[in-house]
Amino acid sequence: MEDYVDLPYPSKAGVYAVRGGPFIAQNLVNYLSGKPLEKYVPQTAFIALMMTGDRSCIGSRFGMTFVGDWVWELKDHIDYGFMDLFNPAYLFEDYKEHGTFTKPVENFQLYEDNVAKNKEVADRLAAEAKLMTSEEAGAVLSSPEADKEFLLKW
Repeated sequence: MEDYVDLPYPSKAGVYAVRGGPFIAQNLVNYLSGKPLEKYVPQTAFIALMMTGDRSCIGSRFGMTFVGDWVWELKDHIDYGFMDLFNPAYLFEDYKEHGTFTKPVENFQLYEDNVAKNKEVADRLAAEAKLMTSEEAGAVLSSPEADKEFLLKW
C-alpha cells in the first residue's frame, strides 16, 4: 500500500483488507512456488458504514452522509454476506449430512449460487427504482427512518 500514500485513498478501512486478502493468500502460494507475485490495486471509492451501537449506523458515499435504522440494516446485510464466505455449508460437500467430516468443496459454487440469487433480487429492485419518478423517490427518502415501511420502500 506504500504506492498510494500520496493519494487520497486508500483510507484505513476494512474493505481494503477484505479485498486484499485473496491477493495475500495467492501471493503466499506464488512466493512458495517460485511464481511471480500478483499486484493488488485498491479500489478508489467505497461505501463507508459505521455502526453506532444503538441499532443505527452512519454511512457516506459520493460525499453524501446518511444515518438511520435502514443504514444499520444495509451494513448488517453486507456483513452477513461476507461472513457467509466462511459458512461451513458453502465450504463442505454434503455438510448437512456429514458436517465437516466430508470433502471440502473445490470451488465457491455453493456460495456463488447464493450470491446469484441475491443479485437477481437486487437487479429487480434496481430496475424498479429506475422507473420511479422524482416525486416517488422523494417520498421514499423523506420517510421517517424509524418507519418500518421505510426499508420496504427503500
